[in-house]
Amino acid sequence: MTTVEAGGCSTRAFRVLLIDNRPERRELMRHLLAGTGLVAPEVAEAATAGEATAMLARADLDVDVVVIEIQLPVALGLEMIAALRAQSPALRIVVCSFHGDETTKAQAAAQGADAYLDKPVSSLSLQDLLRGFAEDSPSWLMDA
Repeated sequence: MTTVEAGGCSTRAFRVLLIDNRPERRELMRHLLAGTGLVAPEVAEAATAGEATAMLARADLDVDVVVIEIQLPVALGLEMIAALRAQSPALRIVVCSFHGDETTKAQAAAQGADAYLDKPVSSLSLQDLLRGFAEDSPSWLMDA
């Protein structure tokens, strides 16, 4: 199990699935996630909603956080959030998108998104968000 140091104590590294239909954006987000220091080295990636759903259904893929760009197009991205929430109620779902109007943000939250970050996203904003997830889940913390 991969662990990281966060705020003076050891925590389990977040296992992440990154969903974006553009490979160059997935690569950028992978680097931003790595820059948080809170994410496991291997980040799973999916280009489509169908691919992501199939990956999450596999017994050998254990994911804590999904980071999704909802412009798959947007309607499909919102449906994907609802499907992810139905499939994995404990999963943390983070939308990182250039599509940041208030209506879309409200729709994403209604479908089950835990957070919505406007792009461009920084490693620091992702780090703060992930630390908040760890603090909200006391079972996440491990004995140092």
